[in-house]
Amino acid sequence: MMKKKFFLLSMIFISVILLSAAALLYIESKGPKNHEKYNVILVVSDALRKDVLGCYGGDVPTPNIDWLAENGILFERAYSTAPSTMPSSVSMLTGNHSRTYSFAMQKMYKGQPIKHAYYISDEEILPAERLKETGFDMKADVENHLAAVSNTFQGYGFLEFKKKFRKDLIERVEKATGISRSDWFEDSEHRWKYKKLYVWLSHFLNIPQDKRFIFFKWFIDPHSTYDAPQKYRSRIVFDTSRLGHDPEYLSGLHAKEVKELLDADYAYLKKLYKAEVAFLDDRIGYMIKALAHKKFLDNTFIFFTADHGELFMEHGRWGHGGDYYEILVNVPLIVLGPGIPKGKRTDSVVSLLGLMPTVFDILDIDDPEEMQGKSFYPVLLGKEMEDRTPYFERIPTTLDVDRILSDGMMMDGFKLIFTRGAGDKKFRLFDLARDPDELRNCAKNNPETVRKIFSAIQEVREQNRILLIENQKELAMDTEEQTERTLERLRALGYIK
Repeated sequence: MMKKKFFLLSMIFISVILLSAAALLYIESKGPKNHEKYNVILVVSDALRKDVLGCYGGDVPTPNIDWLAENGILFERAYSTAPSTMPSSVSMLTGNHSRTYSFAMQKMYKGQPIKHAYYISDEEILPAERLKETGFDMKADVENHLAAVSNTFQGYGFLEFKKKFRKDLIERVEKATGISRSDWFEDSEHRWKYKKLYVWLSHFLNIPQDKRFIFFKWFIDPHSTYDAPQKYRSRIVFDTSRLGHDPEYLSGLHAKEVKELLDADYAYLKKLYKAEVAFLDDRIGYMIKALAHKKFLDNTFIFFTADHGELFMEHGRWGHGGDYYEILVNVPLIVLGPGIPKGKRTDSVVSLLGLMPTVFDILDIDDPEEMQGKSFYPVLLGKEMEDRTPYFERIPTTLDVDRILSDGMMMDGFKLIFTRGAGDKKFRLFDLARDPDELRNCAKNNPETVRKIFSAIQEVREQNRILLIENQKELAMDTEEQTERTLERLRALGYIK
């Protein structure tokens, strides 16, 4: 009797185990993957330095960007790969260093000839194309054409700019977000920005509830010129009698056009810049309201960052490009979404080279092309992660990797910057803990650190050289001739000398 009872209990136990295993297999095979449940929104603000934002301790009221931080993770040490748009955008969108792609080409963009860009072949499967194959609706709205000319947005569809709007569309956007149509007419100079705002807000409101989507929004603001709509500029408190130039002249001034300005002029320019940031924050708020209206916030990951920062006479310069100071490459990064801890700040060192690998990890999708960037997904789960070693590069002036003009890397709390032909400043080493403003070159006192970091730089250069050779096989043009034409244009833009 006991044997029979034991046999029955054993069979029940085995049956339970088998049923549990079968259920798990069913859930694994039939249950939804992350890419079947979640959406992703990637927001880049052009030339945004993090220290002006409220959540980073800045004095610009940014309640909407602060809301992102309160509902997600704020990165204190997130790094762009470059101090200018083109190389930074290439690395963000491909997961590879921009130096792995040939530079200089001629193409048409929006009907205009473009003589400077990285060459990314149509044959290369970019991350967005892989995501599109997985079933995502891929859309982008890019306000800075330099972010798009290198063929980096393969896989995305661009939103169509509408000159006229149906009344019902306007009313629907205004009802969902609280934006006022009067903003269009009170500031005709910026009417296109307000109209563009209605375009992508309307896009969110028209996405079906069961459709998974990825949306990439690239704001041109607060890139110079600093000419925010009047409703934001009117808030500036400044004694304009101290200025050396007319306020309207300064608001229309591009950094590359600078000649002789007074200290007061630069102070006023920074006020104008902050007005741009306030305008940006309001648009982020409208986005949040549109997502909330559609009940997308609970199943959408939002990344908010910048391609680079902006100097206001720190290190004797106004603008960006040309160097790798913290103000230029240590950018804001906020990530929020399902399962991400709220209100957390992390000092883990990450690179925006890992942006797309992180998106793939979040969505549980394998990428067919191995990216150089490393995912920072563990940090989003609240876990410890080994610090990345961000590598920095500038727009190249040659395709020869052995003649790199300048590059750099951050490792173990130090930043090493290499500059060809700079004499005693060929190597500049900054101890970021002791010298956060990067005013003292400590390379001579730390030769072992210089050797260690420069050895790592050379390893990245070699990786880039190998990939560059592979990518050059896709090129069918005289690269040296194209390069010379490119350099002329870049000098005119002020990115190189």
